[in-house]
Amino acid sequence: ILPLASEVRRTERLERLARNLDTGKLETAGLCFGGGVLDHASHSGLQDAGIHPHLALANELDEELLMHAREHNDTIARDTTLMAAPMQELVQDDWAMRQLRPVDTLCIGIPCSGASRAGRAKRGLGMMEDHPTVGHLVASAIMLIQRLNPAVIVLENVVPYKSTASAQILRQHLRDSGYTIEEVTLNAADFGCLEARERWFMVAATAGLPMDLQGLAPVVRPVRTVAEILDKVPDDSPEWRTFDYLKTKQLRDQDRGNCFRMQVVTPSDTSVPSLRKGYNRGGTTDPLLAHPSDPDRLRLFTLEEHARIKGVPPHLHTGMGRVAGHEMLGQGIAYEPVRALFKRIGQCLLNWRAGVESLLPRQQLAYSLKAATG
Repeated sequence: ILPLASEVRRTERLERLARNLDTGKLETAGLCFGGGVLDHASHSGLQDAGIHPHLALANELDEELLMHAREHNDTIARDTTLMAAPMQELVQDDWAMRQLRPVDTLCIGIPCSGASRAGRAKRGLGMMEDHPTVGHLVASAIMLIQRLNPAVIVLENVVPYKSTASAQILRQHLRDSGYTIEEVTLNAADFGCLEARERWFMVAATAGLPMDLQGLAPVVRPVRTVAEILDKVPDDSPEWRTFDYLKTKQLRDQDRGNCFRMQVVTPSDTSVPSLRKGYNRGGTTDPLLAHPSDPDRLRLFTLEEHARIKGVPPHLHTGMGRVAGHEMLGQGIAYEPVRALFKRIGQCLLNWRAGVESLLPRQQLAYSLKAATG
């Protein structure tokens, strides 16, 4: 007779978590790491709670992004394992999988290309899972979860992802693996970000590890203006352009009855529409800044302004070109909501540890003739 494998793994997670909390070093990992903005925000939140995280693993498809993060992202330690490979390739590599060790928290940022409304419309997808390159990644994520056996898993994505088949498969698999699921949608504007980026988070905590995610947003919503984040760009700089191609396209779309419109932002505005991965290309709905005196000219936000709009620490994009920098930030997260989420997770972990004296009976079982015979 053997105990349930799910129960053995659940107990192992909790015992490891307790030991690591006692020694002050929480082991973390990031899948679909990108430039590591999500993981940096998660580490900042855990540190706010009084926990010292250590990044054990970062997995990312784009090797250049991973190498940039190695130089500029301070979550990466000397002994962090960096794996530049597609998740679906990594899980089939026996050698690589043997290099992975269990962790306490795991961040997953599966690409949203198939779940976002724009992504589905562009490819005419019937469902998110039809996307040829990212629609199936939940399967690889589950395989890596099995290998890493984290005590807490946080998956971040666009809000529509929560209604996909992938999300439901993940919910039910984690339930059967000894996790309890909490889900929360956070709007970055509630945390003082100029970009009102709304994101859905699934937090899977090992059963027996209580998580309270209520009331994460500040009671008082900070109000900022675009003027606070602007660089000093001269009025005669070539950055200011007419964007005639967008104006022409807008008229053509209006004639066709399409709802797409140019989004022009002024310094006095208190919010900025979402800046996407391809922002550097200046698409139809990408937000543009109005010229201070010439109504015919506009400009894209600079890379530094983009980072400030999302609240991302500037050193994370240091040395990046405009194209790569906008891509990293556009596919990433607004910083403060994730920081607040992980601060709460850290507080829940410490509260749990303070209230748990023992996870398993410590008394040794021994045969007693008197007890056996009366």
